[in-house]
Amino acid sequence: MNLPFITILSSRLLGHQPNLFKIVWNASSARSNSIKKAFGIGDNEIPEENDSFMRLSETIEAFFYKIKRLQVITMQLEDEIVSSTCEQLGARHVDFIARGFNSNFWDIFLSSTYFHVCMSEAIDETLCGYMSDEGKRAEMILAWQRMFNMVVHHMRMGYNEKRKERLKSGNKS
Repeated sequence: MNLPFITILSSRLLGHQPNLFKIVWNASSARSNSIKKAFGIGDNEIPEENDSFMRLSETIEAFFYKIKRLQVITMQLEDEIVSSTCEQLGARHVDFIARGFNSNFWDIFLSSTYFHVCMSEAIDETLCGYMSDEGKRAEMILAWQRMFNMVVHHMRMGYNEKRKERLKSGNKS
């Protein structure tokens, strides 16, 4: 499955469920203690009431909408455009190290069973509204998982490259 196909599927899904990221973000954080811990949310704290945590879902959502807009503008999203965009976003995360960011946070989400279950549930629920073919729905869920893995892979590349540059220049932040 190539990237333009994944992006087209993703674009359709976001058109039918524009709040997908917020739904998955809330459900994942409610079910996973490791996600709560990674973002400093207390055991008894309700993630939806943590403003800084909730703003992150808006940032993630905005990033995927940016990819969607790129696809509409170019009419065919090139792998290089997406890779570069993801790497730039990953590089910006170096600036968050001083605030406690750790690239392992990405691993927590990617390896979280809760995240995958919540994403699959939200996607399937959305798709049921307009797609009756169960095989196509399963394909769409797989496409989203691949897209998330690809995004994080390229973000990590950008992050690591920027971190190396900063270390070479003597700026350790």
